[in-house]
Amino acid sequence: MHLPILFLAAATSLLPKAHASPDPAALCADLRSPDVTIRQAAREQAVALGAPMVAPLFGLLSAGDPALTAVAENTLFRLAGVATAPGAGRRREQVAAALQAELVDGPADARAYAARLLSLAADDRESVRELSLALAEPETREAARTALQQLPGDDASKALITALTTAAADQRPALIHALGARRAREATDPLIRWASEGDPLTRAAALDALWQIGGDRAVGALAETGHADTPPPTKRR
Repeated sequence: MHLPILFLAAATSLLPKAHASPDPAALCADLRSPDVTIRQAAREQAVALGAPMVAPLFGLLSAGDPALTAVAENTLFRLAGVATAPGAGRRREQVAAALQAELVDGPADARAYAARLLSLAADDRESVRELSLALAEPETREAARTALQQLPGDDASKALITALTTAAADQRPALIHALGARRAREATDPLIRWASEGDPLTRAAALDALWQIGGDRAVGALAETGHADTPPPTKRR
């Protein structure tokens, strides 16, 4: 009479163990497992757990194992994407805060990846502020600029404009490109100045950005410089 129950209990014991209340350290250990089923289950639970997994997953990035790094990066990317889904509630805010912490305190390579992920999860001025600070550092400059280029809202445009005022000459074209890609109308006046006062690469980038942004002010400035009828490369493609 009790044999079916005993058989079920024995069979259940052979299945991969799932964590009833997912523990970040235990999930990280499972992500190192040679068993693909265990790794896949750990990834799904890590994504579902959200913000508490951010720091442990960033810890795996510096483990020196390329395969493990790929797993951690993929899991973090999915985690950040889920945080932006409709109905995520406070999850996005919590994930953004965890990523900001990595951007501030993590090693250089991890900080650059945190900046990239913030382009997905950031939703407040604090994230923009941290990305603005990251623009000043060589290790995170490119990732921070890309994140600010992609973020919605005026705060990101203002951060790029502010960075442009103090950037070195070799950094200005990339910042200007980001403003043009954003179609940032508020950047029109600074770009008009750079189109006439900058070095050759900066001037070319500013003219290109003004074409992308458009509007009466930009078109007037292009006409004054004799470029109203000559679209730059991005307009010819």
